[in-house]
This record gives sequence, C-alpha cells and structure tokens, in this order.
Amino acid sequence: MSYNNKIIQTIHVYNESTCGKKLSITTAVDTLDMCTIHFGDDYTLRIPEEDVEALREALHLTSRELLIARYEKNPGIDCTSLRDAEDEEQIRDVTHRLIAGRWHPCN
Repeated sequence: MSYNNKIIQTIHVYNESTCGKKLSITTAVDTLDMCTIHFGDDYTLRIPEEDVEALREALHLTSRELLIARYEKNPGIDCTSLRDAEDEEQIRDVTHRLIAGRWHPCN
C-alpha cells in the first residue's frame, strides 16, 4: 500500500500575529492513521486519532466558555443554566432562549 495524504478541510481564521490577514489552517489524514494540521506555512502538527479527539474536546470546551462569556457581558442575562448544561442539546436549548429573548433573562 502506498502512502496517501487526503486533505479534509481548509479554513481561514483571524490571528493577531498575521496583521489583519487570515491564517489558513488545513487538516488532512494519511494512510498511517495520522492527522496533519497545517497552520499556514509556519507550523505543522501531526497527531494520532486519540489526540485529535482530545484537541476537539479542548476546542469545544473553549468555544463553550467563549459563548458563555459573551452572554455574561450582557446585563440582565443569567447564564447559570448555560453553565449547568451538560450536553449539546441542553446548550442549544438554552442558547436558543438567549437569542430568542434578545437580552431578556434566561427562563
């Protein structure tokens, strides 16, 4: 079997160090069961599947904290129910109430 590297996705994100330009991040998988993540032309991370899962979970938790922090900055919104949500369905439900209420307290 020959080596193959399949690009899965490329996204572009804002990065403080790129002076207003977006940084491309490309993910790929190869025939050696590894994931390669390219951060522009500067850095490449090559990790196994279990570490991809750990990275995904870390990014998910970080995204959740950013969401909560954004809502907490708005007066009158109690985000206790969002912090206490344990799964994605609960988070979507609480977030929907926050968005639908447009700056009204969570129910």
